[in-house]
Amino acid sequence: MTALWAVHISDGYFHWTWLAFCYIGAIALAGFGLRRLSEIDIVRIALLTAAFFVASSVRVPAGPTSVHLILNGLVGVILGWRAGVAIFLGLLLQFLFAGHGGLTTVGINTCILALPALAAGAIFRGLVKQRWPGRLGRAGLVIAAALAWGIAGSVGIELLIRSSAGLDSIRELDVRSLWALSPAGLIVLLAVAGGAALLERRLEAAPLFPVGLLLGVGSVVAASALNCAALYFGAEGDWRVLALVVFLAHLPVAAVEGLILGVTVSYLARVKPDLLGLPDRPDPPAATGPTAPTPEQS
Repeated sequence: MTALWAVHISDGYFHWTWLAFCYIGAIALAGFGLRRLSEIDIVRIALLTAAFFVASSVRVPAGPTSVHLILNGLVGVILGWRAGVAIFLGLLLQFLFAGHGGLTTVGINTCILALPALAAGAIFRGLVKQRWPGRLGRAGLVIAAALAWGIAGSVGIELLIRSSAGLDSIRELDVRSLWALSPAGLIVLLAVAGGAALLERRLEAAPLFPVGLLLGVGSVVAASALNCAALYFGAEGDWRVLALVVFLAHLPVAAVEGLILGVTVSYLARVKPDLLGLPDRPDPPAATGPTAPTPEQS
């Protein structure tokens, strides 16, 4: 049972049809990323695989469970459509050297983590393709990140309460009954999200920080939701309560990874923009007006 207390699912909980289907999907994701590899691509995949391996191998106790950084958003933003390669290799290495996850579940774990990573990479390039977001766009990104996190937490808690009471809360769920999606719930969550946007503006964060914040939060929330859905619908046995506990336990991780990715993309945009697929920033133009006299001239 303790093997389920993590985003990386271990062996022995899924029917072979699920495992085979997800292995095919994982191999397809990795194979898609291996097309037309250059030397620099190999170096980047190796670096991100190592970062993913180390981050996911360090577990932090959190009550009856443990959590760890995932960094699938970071992998997706930097590697783009090659993210599946790094995640597949990282999960395989974690099983071989750290006993984390399982060999038969490498496929399903890859799909759970790689699909949000690929989405994060595509969204990142779409958001910054034309220009960095302006003030209004940045506020919208922060609001979206905070709103997604708040809705995920509220819905997860409500579903956990229902599942603990023995209710079949997902298959027969009426979304209109959820507090987070009611008018009152949305007003409260929007107010909190608006406060987060004001705080980000007062802190005067770098232009790309809100983009990284949204993708860092979203990639972990999406991976945790996929993990929860896989356990809920595909695992042999009733894992409804445990799956929701794992989901809720990783929401703090989502917030931390949002901050990490926001800071990381802001820094890389200044010092290594090509790593993010951004054009090099031009040097500032030389001054054309009169200059201050040097000590020798004064």
